[in-house]
Amino acid sequence: MYIRQCYSNQTRIGDANKLSTQTGDLTDINFNLNQISPYGISGMVQNENGDGLPFVSVDAISIDDSNVSSSTTTDENGFYTLLGLNLGQKYWIYSYSDQYQLDYYYLNQNQSVTSREQAVPITPTVSIQNEINIIHAIGRTISGTVFSEMQAVSGQWVSGIALETTPQSTKTDQNGQYTLVSLEYLPYTVQIETSNYAYQAYSLATSPGSATPVTPTCSHIDFYLETGNAIKGRVVDTAGNPLSNIWIYVWPAGNMDAIQQIKTLADGKYEISNAMISENLMICADGTDQGYPLRYYSDALSPEHAQTINNTYGDVSDIDFELEKNPRHSWICNR
Repeated sequence: MYIRQCYSNQTRIGDANKLSTQTGDLTDINFNLNQISPYGISGMVQNENGDGLPFVSVDAISIDDSNVSSSTTTDENGFYTLLGLNLGQKYWIYSYSDQYQLDYYYLNQNQSVTSREQAVPITPTVSIQNEINIIHAIGRTISGTVFSEMQAVSGQWVSGIALETTPQSTKTDQNGQYTLVSLEYLPYTVQIETSNYAYQAYSLATSPGSATPVTPTCSHIDFYLETGNAIKGRVVDTAGNPLSNIWIYVWPAGNMDAIQQIKTLADGKYEISNAMISENLMICADGTDQGYPLRYYSDALSPEHAQTINNTYGDVSDIDFELEKNPRHSWICNR
């Protein structure tokens, strides 16, 4: 067996030298192949009941160089052998679970983790290092259902975030149900990741800071999403010319954790289609990268003098800005 090679003497397609036959035939496009290293690992990928999982991926990636990697697939009984590793080099060993939508990393032969930071790297020291097992286990969980207008929402991303751990995310199924798996025994902020609905964290919170922490295992962590109301407008310069690629920021007054943002189009127009519903929305236009200091609505240079927007009764239009280069003074939006 030989190491994959691309022309000329490259291991990755993206680094290969491109060739063209438009002007004629090419000759002497030679390859000098190297045999795969005999050093590697073997083991089994299994579920929490000890059953082997057939035809799932197993990958090794170097701690020191992410370009150094090797991969294989388990056989029909869940066993695998992974060759081509470098002697003395440390590798993360992991396997992706389609069922749980997570990477599981090797910790020891009886336990796996979903956080690379907690995983134990493997250093090949013999030709084949055995019993490098990976377990796809459900572990501690947080589960619930996502609704909008009392209808289940499928395909919606839900994430759980806890300090000093890797965030976990999953999608709701066709019934709007989700399960975050393999969680630590820690308080999590569970939230919706979407641009189609107003921000929401459990329980009915409008910002991460006001969320109710959830400690696994826990069920019925449900969400009732609201479609936000639109805010529309246009940004021009002092001569009335449309300004494109100007950042528009919207957030409830006093709650910048829930900020939403969008850029203006070529005609200077913008539309935040699902702005959070609030009686006091702050909005500003930021063209500092084009030489236009930040402006708050309506034509205010500081947040203290800004006019807030009420979109609780529906969409709001004509929230326009006229930007001027080098005004007398301006404030910076702390994003």
